[in-house]
Amino acid sequence: MQGDRICIDGVLRAEDELRFDPDRVLSQGYLYQRIHTFEHRPLHIATHLRLIQKSYRILYGIELALDEETLRQEIALTLRENRYPEVSNLVTLYLFAPREERPGSRMISCTETFVYPGYTLWHSRLRACTLPYDYPFPEHETALSRIAHTFAQGYALRTGCDLALTENGSGVVTGAGENPLFAVFDNRVLTTSIENGAAESLWRHLGIRLCQEAALEVEESVLTEEMLKRCDELFCMTPQGVVSLKEWNGRLGFNIVAEKTGAILDRAVRAKEFEFGIR
Repeated sequence: MQGDRICIDGVLRAEDELRFDPDRVLSQGYLYQRIHTFEHRPLHIATHLRLIQKSYRILYGIELALDEETLRQEIALTLRENRYPEVSNLVTLYLFAPREERPGSRMISCTETFVYPGYTLWHSRLRACTLPYDYPFPEHETALSRIAHTFAQGYALRTGCDLALTENGSGVVTGAGENPLFAVFDNRVLTTSIENGAAESLWRHLGIRLCQEAALEVEESVLTEEMLKRCDELFCMTPQGVVSLKEWNGRLGFNIVAEKTGAILDRAVRAKEFEFGIR
């Protein structure tokens, strides 16, 4: 978390207020969404809300009453009170586990300010390695998934790579850490389906939409390490935009499709139309 104030259930809290300790809070079980904001307005807020409410219902058995306007106001308040510039920023929404059969608290924290406005093709291409690791409920974004991805990312960095690709116990490559992974075979893009272990996230929906905007056929099935040895290109969709992989497991790849999606993102930035029909 960045900034000295966070918002809990609509109330701003400071780290030194009433001995408040955000690290202690984040040691609890939670669900989360990473939300891109522009000029202090959250993008795709309806989809983020739908996904986290669905996860809360499935994992905790509780219907969560939370509306878009409340989230918009709390996100803007948190950014403003932490003196974040009115450009593109990332905030994180946390929903904590229920207590006594009642929904837990929600928390909004500032995460980072982006270099570029809106979404973009990232300026550098990354090196990745595939790491085998499993965690419960991979289709949901949870405290457990975040811990697993953080540990894997640290290992990748220590071994000279920029990024860890996730391979589950069934041999399926499910993503690039927290972000969805897309493999290009000629004019076809493959990504692992949710049923086969990929996380259902806004970034997955946005990546698929961008491929469709680029007139590419998208197939949701299974990616394996063997398939990655034969694909032409790999890229992932992140809260900042498209990130092209230069090398994975010793194989060098192209960035033709990434460049196509980057051009689409550039046009969206000029028009200030960032949501691509995904509210």
